[in-house]
Amino acid sequence: MARVHRFPDLVAAAAEQLPHGLVLDGELLVWDAVTGRLSFEALQRRAAARARSARGLAATLPAFYIAFAALQHEGIELQHLPY
Repeated sequence: MARVHRFPDLVAAAAEQLPHGLVLDGELLVWDAVTGRLSFEALQRRAAARARSARGLAATLPAFYIAFAALQHEGIELQHLPY
């Protein structure tokens, strides 16, 4: 799992938009504006970044999270519930 300081943009968005205690399952993606597509290499660069360079990379290689499912909220398991 990547350390949160490597994705300050996602940490800020999650803190602002998601309720505390929510556990999601999903995929972390990074967009490369130069190539105009998703980039696994850019994701690797972001994941390996040190705290000092993470903000600069966040500005040039934006990350986003696609949630597939809510697994838990406030300690309550949600996996058994229908969509």
